[in-house]
Amino acid sequence: MQLNLSAKLSALLLLVLPFITSCNDEVSVEAPEYDLDGVIIANAGNYGSGNGSLDLYNESTGVLSRGVFESANGRQLAAGIESVGLKDSIGLIQCNAADKVEFFHAETFKTLAAPIAEGIVKPRYVAFNGDFAYVTCWGKNTPEWTLPDSYVAKISLNDFKVVKELKTGEGAEGIAVSDGKIFVANSYETSVSVFDVLTDQLIEKIEVKGKPQHFVKDREGGLWLSLSEIEKGIVSINTSSLEVSDVYEQGQIGSDGAMAYSIEQHKIYLLGASPWYQDDSGEWVNDNEGWIFEFDLNSKQFADQPIVAGPTFYGLGFDDENQKLYLSDPKGFVGNGQALIYDVFGEKEKSLDVGMNPFHFVFR
Repeated sequence: MQLNLSAKLSALLLLVLPFITSCNDEVSVEAPEYDLDGVIIANAGNYGSGNGSLDLYNESTGVLSRGVFESANGRQLAAGIESVGLKDSIGLIQCNAADKVEFFHAETFKTLAAPIAEGIVKPRYVAFNGDFAYVTCWGKNTPEWTLPDSYVAKISLNDFKVVKELKTGEGAEGIAVSDGKIFVANSYETSVSVFDVLTDQLIEKIEVKGKPQHFVKDREGGLWLSLSEIEKGIVSINTSSLEVSDVYEQGQIGSDGAMAYSIEQHKIYLLGASPWYQDDSGEWVNDNEGWIFEFDLNSKQFADQPIVAGPTFYGLGFDDENQKLYLSDPKGFVGNGQALIYDVFGEKEKSLDVGMNPFHFVFR
């Protein structure tokens, strides 16, 4: 994972281009209307440049609203975006550089409270239970880029304050709440920390056969975890016994281990990517190839061929209401990117010109 982090930072620490608003001929661009329907597109921005942003696309009307957080609040986010999460009417933006969590109303994008920075160091992803949000944080890194101080920040959604820190393994990344437990992927280790959601006490540290990244929950209550190094692919975790299945192998999984789940299709969509490597000059480079692989949860098998192949994809999401697969194309990390919309057969239907380095999709 140290190599993955270096690769990510090398890709993001590029020349920052002016923020532009554009869209291709397939959709119209208007001032944000904040429709209840739609997908939030989180544009990560360039690391350290403070140009992360949120766009909103309404599938039924074809309207793309750019910079909805900025328009709603009359200010820039002034940070990069690592992830976005929604709990009912409350939205959380996990921001890097500057490290903070922003709170917004999920219908209007108006700020709900002052952002919190105290107790927030390198925030990553979020899960919810009751009146609390649980945000994974890498914590401060050592000069060797180890992350011994990783933790989960437990945040009250009543007063928007950090009320507790849960110590995890190194590189706390993906997080899920299931069966009365909090599961945290320790991405710099080969382990998952499991906490009791009522007491916040560590129950067990589960060993897995690769570097864990992200979780998805299926319609039958199953919990699935992606592994991006050593053994690559996905595993299922029994949330009661905490037993881990054998690895369902997919050697071309991307370093982020990004995946999405479709309730209706009962499939996991896994993002694959050509690996980052150092060339003769010591620079981190990539062959700019990407794939989306389907894993059928009925047969417990990956399809023989990727459903989508193309350039490097940066993120993905699945819209179950409209049965659409969303992918992001960062366009080489040197300008504004695109959100790409596919049907369940892998046919591209639409391209949206969005912000800098689109990364995550959140469906309202």
